[in-house]
Amino acid sequence: MTDETCSSPPAADLPTGWLAERPLARRHVLLAWGCIVVVYAAGVTGKWWPTPDSAVYLSLARSLAQGEGYMYNGATNVTVTPGLPAILGGLRLAFGENYWVWNGFISACALASFWIIYVTIARLSDRRLALSVVIATAVSCPFFIGSQKILTGIPFVLMFWSILYFCVRARQGHAAWRWAAAPLVVLAVFVWAPGVLVIGPLGVGLLSQPRRKGDAGRPRFHGLIVLAAMAAISIALLVAARLACPTGSVYVAEVTKSAAKGVMFRIEMLLGGLWQIPFTLAEMFTGQEALAPVGGVILVLMVIGGVFLWKRGQRYLPVFIVLCFLDHAILGHETVRPRYLLPLLPVFAYLASQGLC
Repeated sequence: MTDETCSSPPAADLPTGWLAERPLARRHVLLAWGCIVVVYAAGVTGKWWPTPDSAVYLSLARSLAQGEGYMYNGATNVTVTPGLPAILGGLRLAFGENYWVWNGFISACALASFWIIYVTIARLSDRRLALSVVIATAVSCPFFIGSQKILTGIPFVLMFWSILYFCVRARQGHAAWRWAAAPLVVLAVFVWAPGVLVIGPLGVGLLSQPRRKGDAGRPRFHGLIVLAAMAAISIALLVAARLACPTGSVYVAEVTKSAAKGVMFRIEMLLGGLWQIPFTLAEMFTGQEALAPVGGVILVLMVIGGVFLWKRGQRYLPVFIVLCFLDHAILGHETVRPRYLLPLLPVFAYLASQGLC
């Protein structure tokens, strides 16, 4: 492996099209980042944006900070994973019950997510396209609102994109990075269990990626590491929930009950979820679910971009997105919502931009 190979992406990852002919000025980068930081910092307040889930997280954080265990309403909680409550509990011990700190933590996760998204897309394409993807993500109404609520969505976005960044680095001549992805996968699922619907397809997508000239090691091995780490923490959480409560997790019980309804019911759920995709894309990019035709155009651009990336050698990304749509859709249209697809928003923007270029 030469120094040149280690310091630059493989040839198939180099940008093409009209964007490659227009260099990105540093002042434009600084201006864009400055605006993003100011807007997201200004959104931090000392108030609580009430939601049912955030109330549960704050209650569990209070219970942990007071040494009462992982208790909610007098019983051990097996509904949500302990990741975010543990973080909030630690902040409570350090700063007291301070909504400025809690809201600031979520907003800081959003800003850190933008940076890791930027460096990841820059390695997949170029800095101009990376900045465009970051801007498209930052101006998304669901993403901004999510950064103002004490929920798991934004912290998970940060961890998921860190996982993807490590996998990209591993493919581009730094094989040791793949091992760093494993603990992040464990932490990500520990924070947000439904994240397996995103992490699992990523692992399968990496398994589908053939080895190319310039790849370090075997890309499929990266996928095995991601899937193994996800399976290990998922099994550990299920066992812990079963030991803590004889009935186990209520979410697992609901999924099991739904799966027993038969194939036709599942097909109906899948079709309903797929029909929801243009509406959800419209809401994520415009803030208006009613603009479904706009979501349809974005979906078409994503398909074109996916074909382009497939030909360029980035096969794992189209496979990843298709599997994400399928596993969310098969659970019903309520799962094909911005809250559950928020980590994928930058990938949507990346695919659509490739379709435009």
